[in-house]
Amino acid sequence: MIVFTALSPAFAPAQATGTVVELPVNWTVGERHRFDMIKTRQNARGRANPTVSRASTSVEIEVLEKRADGYLIQWTFGRSRLLSNHGPGTVLAERMANITAGMRLVIALDRTGSVTGLANVDEIVAHYQKASNAILGWLQEAGAGPAVVRQIKGATRQLLNPRFVSVVSLKEPSLYFLASGGRYTLNVKSEYEDALPNPFGGQPFPSKAYFLLSDLNAGRNQATVQWVQALDPMRSAPILLEAASRLAQGAGRPPPTDLEAKAFSSTISVEDQASYVFDLSDGWLISGVHRRSSRIQELRKVEQVEFKSVPR
Repeated sequence: MIVFTALSPAFAPAQATGTVVELPVNWTVGERHRFDMIKTRQNARGRANPTVSRASTSVEIEVLEKRADGYLIQWTFGRSRLLSNHGPGTVLAERMANITAGMRLVIALDRTGSVTGLANVDEIVAHYQKASNAILGWLQEAGAGPAVVRQIKGATRQLLNPRFVSVVSLKEPSLYFLASGGRYTLNVKSEYEDALPNPFGGQPFPSKAYFLLSDLNAGRNQATVQWVQALDPMRSAPILLEAASRLAQGAGRPPPTDLEAKAFSSTISVEDQASYVFDLSDGWLISGVHRRSSRIQELRKVEQVEFKSVPR
């Protein structure tokens, strides 16, 4: 949590490298914050132009409890709007985008505002059960073929698995609160080691990451925090070699040579970049954007989540 609570005139000129800021986390039960969450996905193969989907969802956060070990907050999804053209499938796409409308997540946070768990998993599973039945009905209305229905059934079945639901439900809230309550030093990277998911299955890829307090705005009483994460090439090499060997075996080919393994590794990349702007008076997020760029051989994917607070 950040010890710095307000930018006084005496502090304003001292925005030099080495200045330490601790974002405050001292929230009041009952306070509410609204924001728009804009999600963008881009997928492309080779040199082809990417397919792009974009949607905006209204979200409200309410502080339910303040406890010795942190907070309990409620994250409620509002309606979603499609911001990209889906052609003939627009009506169905809009319905699919709104399956979370009205759903609430009860989320536990620690004293620094970091997400620690989901408190109402059963409620969310029940919501998705109802939504899954509705989706199958929509597909029948749209005249979807048996193969499409089977595919959707397989995908929605995962939404009835409590463990899967917990992971998926906390994805955006974890990004929203990622940099909350941290202690940062202006223009000095806070580096650490972490891990990134392995798209081939198996153990995750070791990564290197850092937080950076890149700006203090005295006039607006705001702080900007950057976050970057990327594969650690040296520590990821054995896992990439294992992935290359499994792919070769699956295709009935011999294990890759060192040169082939190195060439394969050069076609795999995953990187996260994020920027967050905080209000230094209360530590709440004003705006933020997280972008994950990944490449697996010819496949390129970009997933972006943007948070924009709505004035109270």
